[in-house]
Amino acid sequence: MIVRILMFLLAFIPFTMPVQAIDIWSPIKALFGRQSQPMQPAIKVLVLHDQDGAILEVEGKYKIYDPHTGSLLSTRFLGKSKFIQPIGDGLKWGEEFPGHHQLELVPTASDTRFLVNGVEYKGILTIYDIGGTLSIVNEVPIEEYLSLTLDSKLQKDLSQEALAALTIAERTNAYYLSQHPKRKFWAVDGTQTGYQGYYAVDANNPVQKAIKNTRHMVMSRTGTYEGVVTPFPAQWNTTTKVSPKLDISKITMDEVNQMADKGSHAANILEKAFPKTTIQLIY
Repeated sequence: MIVRILMFLLAFIPFTMPVQAIDIWSPIKALFGRQSQPMQPAIKVLVLHDQDGAILEVEGKYKIYDPHTGSLLSTRFLGKSKFIQPIGDGLKWGEEFPGHHQLELVPTASDTRFLVNGVEYKGILTIYDIGGTLSIVNEVPIEEYLSLTLDSKLQKDLSQEALAALTIAERTNAYYLSQHPKRKFWAVDGTQTGYQGYYAVDANNPVQKAIKNTRHMVMSRTGTYEGVVTPFPAQWNTTTKVSPKLDISKITMDEVNQMADKGSHAANILEKAFPKTTIQLIY
């Protein structure tokens, strides 16, 4: 399936012109420059909101920054488990951080784990004092975010071509939301998207295979010749195929299944679902 989609892509791509992605990661690049290895494009997910405090535990090595100023506050080599809360003049996590209303915890080892009230997260964790209450945001690579949210969202009994089409649409939407967050500090609310932190997934189940086989593929409103990839808020139509909006698919989920059963591959399905868009590699 992945070969067929790539062949479909190559039909629109001159061999002398590589697929290029829009550089939406400049702020993140600056952050990742502080780390030993760069991370993949990420999305900021709200995992705790408007609480008095939370039990925040870290296992492994990490660094603490003030994301507002970008300054390094501390380098830690040992884990820590303490209640974190706003205290008026800053944040308190066992120790006090006077004058700092935002803390960013960046893992510096591959096995570093963050736990918020017992729920595990990987990636970067940012704690905000917003009006005297605590909010926590997890910045997680988009591919991992899809792996952790689509596993329970998509039906595993669908064909691989149908799952591939749905996965590409979900990835397109995730990239769009990461570029155009509705909130200042996060792009999506984990309670609304089914994100429940990190857990071990079965890499061999159909949904995970679809994510792997379409890795970094998104739909774009511009073609290869424009030199940029422009994801959009792709939403799947679950009722009728009559829709005035380009962002809503022109076919329903039932029609996706029907096309897949008749031998259509993911690129054909998406071409009909979202006309005048192309499939491109964004990363």
